[in-house]
Amino acid sequence: MNDWLNSKLTKKSKARRSTRSSSSLPKGKQAKQIAKPSFNRWRFQFVVVSLVVIFSTVVFRAAFLQIIQPERLIKEGDNRTVRIKRSTVQRGMITDRNGVELAVSVPVQTIWADPKRVLEYPEFETDVRWKALAKVLQVEEQELISKITTNHTKRFIYLKRKTNPAVADYVEQLQILGVRLREESKRYYPAGEITAHVVGFTNIDGKGIEGIELRHNDRMVGTPGKRTVIKDAKGREIEVLEEEKGSLPQNIRLTIDQRIQSVVYQELKKRYKLTKRPQAVQLL
Repeated sequence: MNDWLNSKLTKKSKARRSTRSSSSLPKGKQAKQIAKPSFNRWRFQFVVVSLVVIFSTVVFRAAFLQIIQPERLIKEGDNRTVRIKRSTVQRGMITDRNGVELAVSVPVQTIWADPKRVLEYPEFETDVRWKALAKVLQVEEQELISKITTNHTKRFIYLKRKTNPAVADYVEQLQILGVRLREESKRYYPAGEITAHVVGFTNIDGKGIEGIELRHNDRMVGTPGKRTVIKDAKGREIEVLEEEKGSLPQNIRLTIDQRIQSVVYQELKKRYKLTKRPQAVQLL
């Protein structure tokens, strides 16, 4: 009887132990033991194909830009960094036999504008600086604004050719977006009308159109030098790619004497006032 009771108690204690041990395991471990990971083949294939397509597209695009069509990128890079700087060459002088200057060129500033750049500022028409610019250029403000708007597709238009230094300095101080200065040369004739019939004159672009200015135009016009450089974002020169030296202009020395020409001119002028004849000739 005792052996039977002992066996019953032993079985119950074992059952309780097994129940406690199973209940003491965490639920997550039970789930892991129960749930088995499944391999989703179509999802894996989709990811692999997507990665291959993206990588192939990037490689093809890079090869197309670098090997098949590199000119466009090179051109865009050059537009941002490469600049061409040309040196200014003044027109040659004309002198008499004693070296007295009869025609001479001096550097002056020309005011120009980039309409496309100006129109990037939407309120430029109400900017008071344009009113000040119109006043110093001695033109109407609406005329100046109309000149910008009607040439909105252009990148270069003249506002004032060969102005004096005071006006140029004032325009530079205004710091108007798209309005800049450009150095040119202006022809002066110190002897004026005394030697005008011999020396002649040039047009606004500095090309001879009468007299000695026309006859020896090619000799008095030099060739400006040119430098091709690479600049960084701050406008500093990094490298000089190419440099071409220009040619200096030639001066023209005449056989006339300006002092004698002046005396003769004054005498002819007096004679004209006395006789009122339209023509007079003096031989030297």
